[in-house]
Amino acid sequence: MRIMVLLLLLPLYGCVATTAVMKNDAVTFPESRSVEILDQKPDEPFVVIATLETRGGTGTSLPSILESMRKKAKEIGADAIIPTKDVSEYKAPGILYNPWLGGYQTLPGGKMPAIQGLAIVYERTVRQLKSGGYNFYQPRRSLFGGFAVNAGPLFFNGIGAGAWVGKDKLRFVGEFFTFDIPNAFYTDEFENGTVDSGFRIGVDYFFLGSLKGIYFPVGFESWRYSIGVKETEVRGKYDMAYLSAGIGYLYPFNKNIYFDSKFSLNASLSNKTEVEIDDRVLFPDKAAYNLFLGVGVKF
Repeated sequence: MRIMVLLLLLPLYGCVATTAVMKNDAVTFPESRSVEILDQKPDEPFVVIATLETRGGTGTSLPSILESMRKKAKEIGADAIIPTKDVSEYKAPGILYNPWLGGYQTLPGGKMPAIQGLAIVYERTVRQLKSGGYNFYQPRRSLFGGFAVNAGPLFFNGIGAGAWVGKDKLRFVGEFFTFDIPNAFYTDEFENGTVDSGFRIGVDYFFLGSLKGIYFPVGFESWRYSIGVKETEVRGKYDMAYLSAGIGYLYPFNKNIYFDSKFSLNASLSNKTEVEIDDRVLFPDKAAYNLFLGVGVKF
């Protein structure tokens, strides 16, 4: 479990995000196929369509910063970007108590790189779009959806998948999963436990917006358990409901394909303290955890 949490949190230290403020948010351009990175203003006529700012975590390289800025410029239809100002900051080392891993964890310090720049479109591009009948005032799409396969349950002989719909910083999520529970979680009387069906509905809040990067998930989960009694053919079933909260990270490979990782801790909402299975008594755990590691399609 500790290894899984470390793998989940690892990308957070080197994440890069770019924000864009459009000069005129009523004007839109089609997504670009390529974007130049310029050292100075070009000789040919151009128009500035947005101001960009890219920030990275401690240890992020300059190429990663520029590539993130280029990717955002493609999304808004720019021909080129002109980096204009270094607004990097220094973060002092710190210490944080981590209840998941146990004890205190050291947070690394160092330079947190940040660059501001301009996104530009050449006037020849504007003329070409006009001659082709392009409508510069068509509304930007704001609502998106997606579907992802969860590889987390595969580690425990299960399956999992999720679907969502969202906008800017919020998405509403529905998930389904099944998996086997290791016998180490049970006393000597029980074995071969499974989650026959698990459902989750929730809301994810993305700190950086654009439905990508670090997010905070909260939700409600319903799990149907099945468990066997040792040295018998008896199996019992029982249901548990949980309130979940955690941390996640969504990384888009391109406009349509993304990687999604999430770790949630679940607190029981049920007053159920014991479950009778045949002539034995099972004491359900008041807590559980949910791991999501998946690749999805955004549409």
